[in-house]
Amino acid sequence: MDSRVRLILAVAAAAVVFGALTFRLAELQLASGDDFYVLSQQNRLRRIPVRAPRGRIYDRAGHLLAGNRPSYSLLWMLPSAEAWPEEALARASAYLGTNAGDLAATIDENREFPYEPAEVADGLAPEEIYAFEEVRATYPEMTVASRPRRYYPYGSLACHVLGYVGEIGPERLASLRPKGYKLGDTVGLAGLEYTCEEYLRGRDGYETVEVNALEKKLGLEYAEEEEPPRAGYDLHLTLDLELQQLVERLLEGRRGAIIVMEPHTGDVWALASSPPLDPNDFAGGIPRAKWVEYVTAPDHPLLNRAIQCSYPPGSTFKLITATAALEEGLVKPGDRMPLPCGGVFRYGRWLFHCWNPSGHGALDISGGLKNSCNVFFFQVGLRVGIDNLNKYSRLWGYGDLTGIPLPHENDGLIPSRERLERKWGKKWPRGEVLNNSIGQGQVLLTPLQELVAFSAFANGGRLVRPRLVARAVDGDGVVRASFPPQVRGTVALRPQTRVAVARGLIGVVNRYGVNAHYLAGKTGSAENPFGDTHAWFTGFAPAYAPRVAVCILIENGGYGESYIKWAKEIVGYCRANVVGEEAWPAPPLGVTPDDLEKPPPHGEEAG
Repeated sequence: MDSRVRLILAVAAAAVVFGALTFRLAELQLASGDDFYVLSQQNRLRRIPVRAPRGRIYDRAGHLLAGNRPSYSLLWMLPSAEAWPEEALARASAYLGTNAGDLAATIDENREFPYEPAEVADGLAPEEIYAFEEVRATYPEMTVASRPRRYYPYGSLACHVLGYVGEIGPERLASLRPKGYKLGDTVGLAGLEYTCEEYLRGRDGYETVEVNALEKKLGLEYAEEEEPPRAGYDLHLTLDLELQQLVERLLEGRRGAIIVMEPHTGDVWALASSPPLDPNDFAGGIPRAKWVEYVTAPDHPLLNRAIQCSYPPGSTFKLITATAALEEGLVKPGDRMPLPCGGVFRYGRWLFHCWNPSGHGALDISGGLKNSCNVFFFQVGLRVGIDNLNKYSRLWGYGDLTGIPLPHENDGLIPSRERLERKWGKKWPRGEVLNNSIGQGQVLLTPLQELVAFSAFANGGRLVRPRLVARAVDGDGVVRASFPPQVRGTVALRPQTRVAVARGLIGVVNRYGVNAHYLAGKTGSAENPFGDTHAWFTGFAPAYAPRVAVCILIENGGYGESYIKWAKEIVGYCRANVVGEEAWPAPPLGVTPDDLEKPPPHGEEAG
């Protein structure tokens, strides 16, 4: 082959090679350029999540009850797609006080995607961060991130209403992942933090940092697709901070609950359960020892006794027995029972005792309520019967959830023929009606159920749904959701029924000193098979035009009348500071609390 042919072949071969290279270069730059740009960006950029703060929670006057404060974390920046240098693991684990194996496991557990930074330490104090910043150059594989942490400025105050937060668990994550939740997110675990999660949760953002080949952070990098974090909506509650402080001070050192509510709207002004817990203990992940302390505490501070625990109501249940008898026409307001109270009532071969061994004599329905006479109500209960007790319990909302926006509400237990027959058969002992008619036996209520029932009596027969949240507001002050008062049922009472029962209820309070606020209510001392008697007082004021209702339940507290003084103090505070003296209804001209007990003139049964 001559030199000319060889030259032509060489040129042709070179042309093919350069053509192929040119084609491949064009393909890489034009067709796949965007893909390779993304890969190059991933090599030098890291997206660090910026956690959105949860919405804040305020009381009715704008006092902060739950907010956020900065917390600091250390993030591991090396991607899991690359082999971690042993010296980097050893260096970082030595700084964190752990071993390389545990650190590697923590990194794997705390991120879902290969290029996502992993949290290796959280809840660091500012001084710990300052110390790290001084030696940051020695630990290029780690960086600092600021995260908002839930903070409750009043500690345990209103803890069973507010609830607490914690890291999302596997089961909840599985159900909430479609809504954008991810590993390590903070969620509400109890109280309003739980039930109002959809309003309180914000939307996380990201910041992009540039790193070098050693994964050392070089600085922030702007990216058009990024969005800043958006805080959750703020909740404005119906609670009154100072009233909540008052009722919790009264409860201090006792087991029980106090609830204060506006009877017409259902606005809950205070709800306290004792003993309390500190939700700040949970905000950054509760230590195991502290959790064990809570769950094994004999006083069960995790329980919200206002809604989760049901108790025998004792004599406060006589409201149901009395209204059932009057509305069914089985007893008239002025009727006296055939057997005057002598301290004991015989039914068959059984003796049923009144709390007063000396007896109360002959009483009408108002007197029976005023004196809380068991012998009177044993006889009324026999007329009413188990079926009517069940019917009127249901009418007053017992046996059903009140609908308060808090989790794990208990629906209690009410007497019924079916329950008695399941226990004893068709020949169940008829004496059970006597026990149930005075709030013992088959009856169990939560304090909130009882308060809703008494509020319905006070407001004219409307069963209100207790309201804790008035509105949810975004960061610009725009109301994103409002929660108006709701009525979930009605109880129709004849005027003579209301008058006769109201006389009895105000007579209860008049027996125990000055009644300046015209408070009406019912005491209860409920026998408890597991210990000392539980004490109740539930009432409303002023009796002639109610503006506030209160329920007090003290476990093993003895006699309910011991806590009337608490109710008077609470009502006095509400009159001066929540309702306001100028808005407190004036009593009918010339009327005193004692006058409200007297029958209307000429025997009329006015409404």
